[in-house]
Amino acid sequence: ATAFVPMYGTLWSFRYASAASDPSALDPGLLRQRMADRLDPAPGFANAAMWPALFAADPIIAEAGSHPAGRVIVDAEPDFPDAFDVV
Repeated sequence: ATAFVPMYGTLWSFRYASAASDPSALDPGLLRQRMADRLDPAPGFANAAMWPALFAADPIIAEAGSHPAGRVIVDAEPDFPDAFDVV
């Protein structure tokens, strides 16, 4: 997922991972059923048919990840840059 973060003045990406399951392998029919059972009203911004697209590679994220100044911030090293520091 990506979002523009005004505090940092740039696009940030968020990645979620699991060693226990693969959400991209979820059957679309099962997903439709779960959404119908659990969500009332149905979300207006997403549906089960969109599920595979959520796991497609994003070329913008790939380009950002290969940028020399790009960094991945992880829980073990939560170093958040301050956009207001003068370089």
